[in-house]
Amino acid sequence: MKLWNSDGTPRAVLDGHQSAVTDLDWHPTGDSLVSVDALEVICRWSKTGELLERRQSSAGKVPQAIVWAPDGDSYSVAGNGRRIVHLPEANTTPEPIEGHNLRLTDVEWDSAGTRFATTGVDRVVRVFDRDAKPSLFIKTPSEVYGLAWSPDDKQLATSQGEHIVQIWNLTTRRETNT
Repeated sequence: MKLWNSDGTPRAVLDGHQSAVTDLDWHPTGDSLVSVDALEVICRWSKTGELLERRQSSAGKVPQAIVWAPDGDSYSVAGNGRRIVHLPEANTTPEPIEGHNLRLTDVEWDSAGTRFATTGVDRVVRVFDRDAKPSLFIKTPSEVYGLAWSPDDKQLATSQGEHIVQIWNLTTRRETNT
């Protein structure tokens, strides 16, 4: 893995993974980066490329997504094992959050850090509160591969198979645009 400068020149080679990196995300302050690989290894890097932490995920079977919580105190990992884990920066082993029947493809936090959404190939979007209590369930017409919260956190966009992007009103739980 490489970090690049804005002028296109490489800044650092990040050497810490033994398999394909499946996702990565910058810390909200921009001072570090977290990445996850197909062997469930999570690495946290400084912005200069120094390896700060290397740990094993418990998301299960090829993690697909990793994202920092907006407060920067933890990050979440979604994996093929149909579960989400929230990992604080301290090296602890969290309980996985169950909620999908098939492989997960994405996890995203809202801008306030009070809710997170998950999705996968089971055609379901789930929204949980920060304590992992489910608060919303949306059944979609096809497998969902990506999620994005609107800036006001009132809508959620999903990217799906068959060239579909849907925008969901989280109050009404109905589609607002295709």
